Amino acid sequence: MPEKKTIERAREAKREGKAPSTQAGAFVKEEIDHVREGKHGVRSAKQAVAIGLSKARRAGVAVKPPPAGSASAKKAEASSGGKATAGKKAAAAKKKTATAKKATTAKKTTTAKKTTTAKKTTAKKATTVSKTAAAKKATAKKTTGAKKSNAATKAASTRKASAARKSTAKTSATKKAAAKRTAAKKSTSARATASAHRTHRSSASKESPAKRARAATGALKRESRAGASKSALSAQAKSAASRRSPSSRSAAAKQASRTKGHAARSAAAKKAAHTRAARSHH
Repeated sequence: MPEKKTIERAREAKREGKAPSTQAGAFVKEEIDHVREGKHGVRSAKQAVAIGLSKARRAGVAVKPPPAGSASAKKAEASSGGKATAGKKAAAAKKKTATAKKATTAKKTTTAKKTTTAKKTTAKKATTVSKTAAAKKATAKKTTGAKKSNAATKAASTRKASAARKSTAKTSATKKAAAKRTAAKKSTSARATASAHRTHRSSASKESPAKRARAATGALKRESRAGASKSALSAQAKSAASRRSPSSRSAAAKQASRTKGHAARSAAAKKAAHTRAARSHH
């Protein structure tokens, strides 16, 4: 929980018309002071800044949200995961119903296909029986051995061709069944993974805020104070400034100049002159 004087500094900055990032600077300063006092540590100067900005957001300062994929964004997503609205629950229920309907339709289609295949097989068998009977009658009518021999050869070739067709159909059916089994396994695995993710989010959201805060504080106490040193903060400031465009830096400087008073501008100018002189000697 931020201190009263920190909140008052932020409110004063807001009354003076300063930017939200400047208002949040009071919370960042408080966090750095805590690290230097030994209340807890930080992994880096960037983490100290992130904790201060998070406190500022919770206090109502209109700071931009953390970028997607960052640790702060993931934490915010995890904390809000258990607060699903009724609309989201209804959408999830509709999705489940639609999935069930699709599965039922797929089963009906599969059953219809099997029935059609069975009918076709029965018709083929009946045709084969009739062909066999016709062949026997034709053989009985043939009197010479040569004709019988020709008929037998033809029947043998027909049987071979039929056997080859059956073998091909069987192989194709086996491949299709294997493909269906593989697809079913993948679908089951995907559902299991999604269920595991939901369970993880649910368990994280069930933890009370106080418990999460205690865990975070315990983790920070194991870190060092080096992240709040002057050199670490200087490196972090340079790194952050290098990622901004010249126009952005210029706009920030102009806004700072407008919101500062005469004494503050004079002090800043003297400090800048002192810094330039120190760098020229090096």
